[in-house]
Amino acid sequence: MVTAYCDDSGTDAAQRTAVVAGYLGTDVQWERFARQWTPLLDEYGISRLHRAELEGFKREFRNWNPVRRKEFLRKAHAIIRRNTYIAFGSGVIKADFDEFMPAWVKELFGGFMAGARMNALCT
Repeated sequence: MVTAYCDDSGTDAAQRTAVVAGYLGTDVQWERFARQWTPLLDEYGISRLHRAELEGFKREFRNWNPVRRKEFLRKAHAIIRRNTYIAFGSGVIKADFDEFMPAWVKELFGGFMAGARMNALCT
């Protein structure tokens, strides 16, 4: 069984585009990932990785600097590479989606204001 874990961005009304990206892996890979990921988060004193917060040095990353960020990402990427099959991502211009996508598809996926639904479809 292969599972996708993903996240979306740009689903709020102010954004012109929306994207979703993530990784595919087996249950065994994700279990191994979790055993390696949790100690990495503990080592850096954070509870989770939210890339937008990391890039903007916000919330848990407010006292970080570019050197610490680069070191953390090097370790994080190594764990991800060892424990997933492949990365994926896709984006869409929301106006194009609204114009050309059939109504039944919009209803199925909840539109762009339903980012939580997009995430639920991936896990």
